[in-house]
Amino acid sequence: IACFLKNLISSLDFIMQRIPLIDISPLFQYPSEKDSVASVSKAIADACTGMGFFYCTGHGMSDAQISEAIGAARSLFELDMQQKQAMNSLNSPLRRGYTPQGGQHNCNPSENSKACMPDAKESYVLGAGPDMPKPPKNPVAEAAMNSCPTKAEDSNVPDQRPADQQGQAQGTGRELQGQQQNDQEPADAQSPMHGSNQLPPESVLPGFQGIMRSYWQQLLGVSQVLALGLAKSLDLPDSFFVSKMQDPVAQMLCVRYNMQAPPPSSGATHATAATQAPAGPDLGSGSDDRLLGCGTHTDCGFMTLLCSDGEGLEVCTPQGTWVAAPVIPGALLVNLGDMAAMWTNGRYRSTPHRVLLPRIPSSSSTSHAPSRVSLVFFCNCDFYAPVRAIESSNSEEGTTAGRYMLEKLGLMYK
Repeated sequence: IACFLKNLISSLDFIMQRIPLIDISPLFQYPSEKDSVASVSKAIADACTGMGFFYCTGHGMSDAQISEAIGAARSLFELDMQQKQAMNSLNSPLRRGYTPQGGQHNCNPSENSKACMPDAKESYVLGAGPDMPKPPKNPVAEAAMNSCPTKAEDSNVPDQRPADQQGQAQGTGRELQGQQQNDQEPADAQSPMHGSNQLPPESVLPGFQGIMRSYWQQLLGVSQVLALGLAKSLDLPDSFFVSKMQDPVAQMLCVRYNMQAPPPSSGATHATAATQAPAGPDLGSGSDDRLLGCGTHTDCGFMTLLCSDGEGLEVCTPQGTWVAAPVIPGALLVNLGDMAAMWTNGRYRSTPHRVLLPRIPSSSSTSHAPSRVSLVFFCNCDFYAPVRAIESSNSEEGTTAGRYMLEKLGLMYK
């Protein structure tokens, strides 16, 4: 019996350290299929209180669409350096565009050392703005919006919008009650986190813009459906999160992790909320002595959807150990960020994670060493969406999604 119990406990420990896989297709049948929707919502709750990560299938995107987007990103990174530097993120007030390896981004700065190892990656950032699509027409989101009126619990969050927008429904980039916004007055006009992107010209990278815009819009739609599942998992009104994701402050980070880390460099800065992981393997290198392509951190926003063409991502379990997040073809990897953790009073985890550099096969020269490309889609809420811990006192003042993001990122916009 003792041996049986020991094996059972070991099996349970193994199961608890696996990232769950959730088929979210029943959410697309909302408001019908109530039992299936409830089952998916329960699975989301279990994942968000446990690992803080989950794979989702049944999202409506084909393997080919995901592979096409990853391929487009890889093609961008394979441009010559002069073409990439023409889109350098330093040219953008929102830091959109290309950042070379060893550049400004560092997920794991050391406060106790003058020298700091920059992330061993090059990146390209797209963000919400006039040259990227708005969320698609989404029957699930519309049904959720019509299911119940906007809750009054957000009334204690100061209205920080420009004076000519105050008094309108908060938490949206557009009018909530089915009214169409004037095409001459874009919803993002007053959002300092919306802006133009540095896109490669069609003559330089044919098809890139169309592929990325299509992928972007599809992920916005999936994010809204997941927002419904999150609301139901917390026993909140169905429209609670969807109503605040009508024109979200979204950003997509395209990353290529190369085979070698650059030498330590002083003066490196970071734009991601760095978090010390719980007790576990050394944070300066991977669990198998590989260097980190992206240091240990939590995401600072609301929700992240990720796809990749290679291994390397590791997630810190509630027990403080690291587990790999392998690529599952056709699945998106979902995790919540610091905003979601704050919003849920810590009930849902914002989980530390990191990326190990690709292995260099013994038969490969450094010029032919492998690289890993990831597309990381950060779907945050509308800039002026009110955010306040859902179980906090009614007298407790909240903030807005935009203000929260700006404070977390340490950016200033004029």
